[in-house]
Amino acid sequence: MFIASMLLVAGAAVAIPPSPDQPPVIRDPDMEPYFDRLIHLCFNGGKINSDDRAAACHLLSRAARRHERWRVPVRMLRQEQGNERRIVQVLGKIAAVDARARDRQALPKEERMRIASMPGVVLDDTVVPELLDRVRATDRDVVDHYVIALARARDPRAVDFLRKILTGNLGQSGLTSTRFHAAVGLANLGDIEAVEWLINNIDADRGRVSHAWPGKRCSNDLATSCVEALHQVSGYLGYSTADEWRQWWSAQRESFQPKNIIQLRE
Repeated sequence: MFIASMLLVAGAAVAIPPSPDQPPVIRDPDMEPYFDRLIHLCFNGGKINSDDRAAACHLLSRAARRHERWRVPVRMLRQEQGNERRIVQVLGKIAAVDARARDRQALPKEERMRIASMPGVVLDDTVVPELLDRVRATDRDVVDHYVIALARARDPRAVDFLRKILTGNLGQSGLTSTRFHAAVGLANLGDIEAVEWLINNIDADRGRVSHAWPGKRCSNDLATSCVEALHQVSGYLGYSTADEWRQWWSAQRESFQPKNIIQLRE
């Protein structure tokens, strides 16, 4: 019931009456009174189904951006309190919004002024190094969640680690899903080898992707996920076979820059 109520609250956004030449501005209500309850639902277990918990984590990632509340999951991670996997998931969602904020801040002033709402960067410079330190010591079944968070952050400080995951030079990197997420994070930063990994795995007859997928429709199939990731990073070209992507890549390799960011969704 709590999650249903929260979704109704989040959906009951306030519409500001528009001026004749502007669309209405939608503002989310303040979720501050629900923050502690969201923390408990996301990180401390209890009887709640997986869909409701995912919704709670999504709402928490939004609420934690206010009043430096993001420090709560960071402190819990450092003190090894609560569910590590879900804490990392929430931090990754916050980092993804920060990455989009940095993209917008880098735009020319004229373009920035045309954007109705521009979120600020809230996480400080210690969070990505914290994730990088902790992932090396965590359990194997949690590594993928760290890699997803680092991929979403799009922070150059994670490049060396993600490359080691991609090439299999770390003991935890044996899972195909983890390597796929490392490839996504690197491709978003313009890494050539990551794009080639995605192309080479279009023909993969085995391999599953877990926890987060590119596109609106999730697919556990590695080949399907690689094609969707390439569609996004290339600017939504309509290719589907490895040969088509290799032909495109032969002309793009030397000057490659991501056309769009590959978005990972649960």
